[in-house]
Amino acid sequence: MKRLKLILVSFVPSFCLIVLLLGHSDSGKKELYSYFNKDSPKVDFISTIGVDYAVKSVKIGFKLVKAQIWDTASQNRFRGLYSSYYRSAAGALLIYDVTKRHTFHNVRNWVHDMMADADENIVTLLLGNTSTCNKDNTRAVSEKEANKFAEGNVTFFSEISILDNVAIENLFRNFVSGTSIA
Repeated sequence: MKRLKLILVSFVPSFCLIVLLLGHSDSGKKELYSYFNKDSPKVDFISTIGVDYAVKSVKIGFKLVKAQIWDTASQNRFRGLYSSYYRSAAGALLIYDVTKRHTFHNVRNWVHDMMADADENIVTLLLGNTSTCNKDNTRAVSEKEANKFAEGNVTFFSEISILDNVAIENLFRNFVSGTSIA
């Protein structure tokens, strides 16, 4: 009779990293954050200083990466805190709504502010939210315009519906793979 050997797999993360979620409150940022937050414990005191966070574990090859997704407050009164957030982050998701031009302009400000304080190796993703784009709500920002802005300012660019959980999962896994520790 053959004996089976049990191999214990460690669920301790190989790496931990911080990913900032930046964008206008009207961009779909809260909906994206709620996707990441579905399995995370609630930490009420964090929001009093201008940031909420969720924890998302991602398996990259044989590594388990634990990402803390920090959802920053969009209000200007918290802007003074952001420089320390930028210095701590391995990555940033910059979200805008393709049907709301003001959210795209807002991303330009986030990129400018972030690059002044972030590590030069920070991985950034410009994310166009297409979930509100339909026959009644047309595009205000073309993919070509966003791609042109992305070329000189961010690491990656993509457009997805933030209502598509599979697309978000795949995009986030690819994003985490692009960070220097993964």
